[in-house]
Amino acid sequence: MKAPALTKFLWEYGSADKIDKLKKAGKEPLTVLLECAMPIGYLVWVSLRESLALLFEKLDFSNFIDKGTMTVDKKKLVAAVKGHTFTSGNIDRAKRQALSNHDTLSSLEQIYDSAHDPWHVCRGHDLMAVLSIGLCKVIGTCQPHDVKPDMLERILRLSFEFSYFRQTQLYQAIQNWEKINQPFLVLLHLGA
Repeated sequence: MKAPALTKFLWEYGSADKIDKLKKAGKEPLTVLLECAMPIGYLVWVSLRESLALLFEKLDFSNFIDKGTMTVDKKKLVAAVKGHTFTSGNIDRAKRQALSNHDTLSSLEQIYDSAHDPWHVCRGHDLMAVLSIGLCKVIGTCQPHDVKPDMLERILRLSFEFSYFRQTQLYQAIQNWEKINQPFLVLLHLGA
């Protein structure tokens, strides 16, 4: 998503007027998306660090994202994730009773740090869900059924050219591994 594929995608699916309006307000569309997805990423981090076993898959992001401002209400986020987790049966009764919204929200606030790279905090699936919401109001004029997160993921995967991949740290790490572990090749089938 960090590659030029997103820029191309936004010009195709976004509204030029809305993107220009954001830019005139000093906001880049990608920054808006990252800032919106960060609380979710931090809550995932809290859940892992504190062994909370919170469930994030199939979460309805519209329960805690303001569609007009692309901001997250952290109290609603915690309540939505906990409710989603509890209704799925993913947490046992004792853990349910011990897990308070206040403590979880407090842990979420404590983990925030502006030094963290947003690309390391945010998860791709969460960014797609946020992008889906943004394309309906703040960044575009799409209908929700036209920009479902799984469809956006497919489009962006197809837009990600091999030349973009060659510029990543992952590509370089694979190349280094191949040099150390000859004759094994990972990227042969990718035309490397």
